[in-house]
Amino acid sequence: MTPGGKGKFISMVNRLWQKLSHLGVLENEHEQKREVILLNKIGVFAILLILCFIPIEIILNGFELVPVELISAVIFSSILLLNSFRFHTAAKYFSIISGALLILISSFVVGGESDSEYNLLPVFLLPLLFFRNFIHITLLSLFVAACFFYLKFSISETTPLVEIPIEVRKKVQPFMNLMTMMFLFFELYYFKKLNLSFEKNLSRQKLLVEQKNHEITSSIKYAKRIQSAILPPNKLVKEFLSNSFILYKPKDIVAGDFYWLEHKEGKVLFAAADCTGHGVPGAMVSVVCNNGLNRSVREYGLTEPGKILNKTREIVIAEFEKSEEEVKDGMDIALCSLSVSSSSGAYRELQYAGANNPLWIIRSHHAELDSASEKENNKEQIPNQVRNDEYELIEIKADKQPIGKYAENKPYTTHKIELQKGDSIYIFTDGYADQFGGEKSKKFKAANFKKLLLSIQEKPMEEQKIIIDQTFKDWKGNLEQIDDVCIIGVRI
Repeated sequence: MTPGGKGKFISMVNRLWQKLSHLGVLENEHEQKREVILLNKIGVFAILLILCFIPIEIILNGFELVPVELISAVIFSSILLLNSFRFHTAAKYFSIISGALLILISSFVVGGESDSEYNLLPVFLLPLLFFRNFIHITLLSLFVAACFFYLKFSISETTPLVEIPIEVRKKVQPFMNLMTMMFLFFELYYFKKLNLSFEKNLSRQKLLVEQKNHEITSSIKYAKRIQSAILPPNKLVKEFLSNSFILYKPKDIVAGDFYWLEHKEGKVLFAAADCTGHGVPGAMVSVVCNNGLNRSVREYGLTEPGKILNKTREIVIAEFEKSEEEVKDGMDIALCSLSVSSSSGAYRELQYAGANNPLWIIRSHHAELDSASEKENNKEQIPNQVRNDEYELIEIKADKQPIGKYAENKPYTTHKIELQKGDSIYIFTDGYADQFGGEKSKKFKAANFKKLLLSIQEKPMEEQKIIIDQTFKDWKGNLEQIDDVCIIGVRI
């Protein structure tokens, strides 16, 4: 054979070997792939060993045992057939049970003086190689062990079906021992080789995942810089709301929650907003909603909270309607407007409008809350008051509709409240109250949040922020933060 012809022959044999080894293997079945390939390789190798042994059997003992060898080859071929139809579990069971029974039956045929029980050693390893379930491994190993001890101690009492001369036995036995050793070596060698191959593949995949994760994380961190650019800087917040704090805790690198501030016509407008979702999807929605607020004030010149929310809703819906797919995302928000008193120069009138997110005002419970909007409509004083010995918390409820598509969109209500010196205003998203934690891993809830705020009214606003943040951390403990958190507190 020429060198070129030899190379082609080796290449053809290698392709055939790979094809037979991968019978019934799907690339996405990582759990079973290794076991199936190993089982196919063992099946092919066993068939080759049997075919090589048949001529030796004929030379030393004639054709008497050739049918047994051929049946063995058919049995191992059946393993390949089962795998090709993707009956992988059946193929595993069949290989172990039929292998043990085949050696047991062969011993009945030739008699018990052939030490054939040691041929079970390769079969004994198969449950460990093919199964991960302890019960399956134990049961199959016990079955093979039972066959081993039966052959070792009981088969000698049976009469062989085929009488083989002692001289022939002595000549055949070395070949049988060699086949057993080769089979054991083959099993262990390819098991180790496949393990190394899969470990290298896992290392490559891990490296690829780490690279992709790094790229994605870098992109998200850059997106955080962009999102941070649309948030009002702390210097601007302190310029118009000097006695205030903002607690902003995104769940992920970027957030669906955001805070907003704008100064126009002597009014300070500020808001805490919660867009649909969190992370990257929430951040993308927040950019659209933030733009809607900016346009409502800067482009359309609106300063009344209810009208700003009406226009923002209109802008947001118009933006999302450009998509070919229906987009139902939107925003919950609490929006406030503080007006400066012409006589004192201090903030005295508060206007508020909300989409699902309320406003809380805390003041000394000896003072009365003067709500101009409630008086105009001849209604009772604003309900939902919570008190302790020194302070009361008054909740101004929001309209129960989001900024976005809704079953029936109605104009947002603007509430007007006369403020007093020492009043504290709080607007927030739902992430704080919804956080799971505590001894029973339950939600913190709005009631506990109200009690917390009432208990810290003697503290400066910056110290309040620290206490609120630490309470959140203590409540959450080792649990995951479930949503973005945004809280704005302002003291008049």
